[in-house]
Amino acid sequence: MDLKDVRFYTISCAGLVVFYCVVTWVAQISGMVLGGMSTQHPLDPHQPTFSKWLPESFRPYPSFEGWYFRLLDTESNFSAAVVVATNYATQESQVTLLFTSSFKDAELIDSSSPASGGGASSSYKLRTHARAAMSEYYVFRWRRSSKFEVGGRRENRRPGEPLGFEWEAPGLGKVNMTASEARLDITIHGYTLKAHLTKNVLWDAKRSERGPEGWAKVLPLPTHWYVYSLGSRIEYDFSGPGGSLKRKGVGLGHSEKNWGIRFPDGHVWFQGFSADNSAQILGSIAYYKLGGVKTPYVGAMGYRSQAVSFDMRSVDIGTYFTDVRMSYRNADFTVTGVSASHTIKIHAKADFETLSEPILAPVTKVKWDFACRETFFATVSVEVFEHGLWGLIGDKRLVEKRTFDHAAFEFGEDLLKT
Repeated sequence: MDLKDVRFYTISCAGLVVFYCVVTWVAQISGMVLGGMSTQHPLDPHQPTFSKWLPESFRPYPSFEGWYFRLLDTESNFSAAVVVATNYATQESQVTLLFTSSFKDAELIDSSSPASGGGASSSYKLRTHARAAMSEYYVFRWRRSSKFEVGGRRENRRPGEPLGFEWEAPGLGKVNMTASEARLDITIHGYTLKAHLTKNVLWDAKRSERGPEGWAKVLPLPTHWYVYSLGSRIEYDFSGPGGSLKRKGVGLGHSEKNWGIRFPDGHVWFQGFSADNSAQILGSIAYYKLGGVKTPYVGAMGYRSQAVSFDMRSVDIGTYFTDVRMSYRNADFTVTGVSASHTIKIHAKADFETLSEPILAPVTKVKWDFACRETFFATVSVEVFEHGLWGLIGDKRLVEKRTFDHAAFEFGEDLLKT
């Protein structure tokens, strides 16, 4: 090989490297833009293409996607939740099952079970438990047609509704979702939950694709958040190893999802129903770190009742969150949300010992860690005021004061280190 050949070979290799980088960059940007601006319904999977062709750190947006379902039996106060999630960047999936216990269950629950790497005191049995498992394989089955089978009957999908899908991790269980219902069948370390959600209370009754993010859904955010139902009817059947901890009944259900690259560097999340499902509260306040610098808090929330209903999000002009106080060790959180027409004061509180073992969450594009803890023994108290022009004109009028019992309450990421 003479000098000319060496130069040609070097230039060719350099050209291939540049071409590869350009293709990767285009795939990344296109994936992020299309992931945000896609016309697909946000409930449906955002499964990216090219994932198997690129190194992990260059795989396209989103790198993770997960669905969350919670139930509350308002008669027994039993609560449980399921998280099913896939890391597209590593082709792995995880399932987490959370459930509450009472004092009489103390001898039936193995607190040393390989759930999530330790956490709350095993001596305090009135708390939320978490059991998690990973799978290196997952399957999506799409409902491509406008007509599909639901519970043995034929249904028509109306324009603007999600297509629906089935997610399965062999050995762990599956989730089947359509516009009108969801079916869960999950088993982890001997704990099984089967559930059927119907009669959804959509975030936006007229346009189901709308959620807490508002217009920000078109942005390539590190974390997207969508809520499908604030208060479904749910039939469930739960049991522990050997048929212990048997629970069966009808209650209230909540369903939402996230997708993106990673979770925030710190967040608080809360969710609650009234016992008769006439009111619901849901919200989250979070921050990120850019170059090691903590960003201002960003947040979104929704409040629904017979007296008043509204959304607030920090990306909307004229809406902001203030008086934010987070205390992980005290399991205590307060925030005040202000818009042009409403102010809401929120206080979420729980006993620290009721928090679950740490829960898996995406902390980088290719890494999951036990980074969140959640309880279903929280109370969320709210005071809602109406006013004109951010309270600058006229007096504030107290519209409603309410407390949501047996609410869900979560701390995540850096907050667990405080």
